[in-house]
Amino acid sequence: MSNGRSAPRLGAAEIRAIRRAGQRQLKRWAKAELDPDKQRQGADLRQALRVLRQFRDGCELHPICDEDQRQESG
Repeated sequence: MSNGRSAPRLGAAEIRAIRRAGQRQLKRWAKAELDPDKQRQGADLRQALRVLRQFRDGCELHPICDEDQRQESG
């Protein structure tokens, strides 16, 4: 980062904790009849957990650029 500070990061233990919490939530939702919004959230959560598997040893976090934010919200 250009300001001299190190990037925020998630360590391996934090990644494992997030994955466990996500898996617990998916198990709860698997037992329920979900409205369409919750179904989309479940799909998003499954995708996020797939991505986190790639970073078992941790990762640095960087904000997305303004152009990416505009595309997501528009």
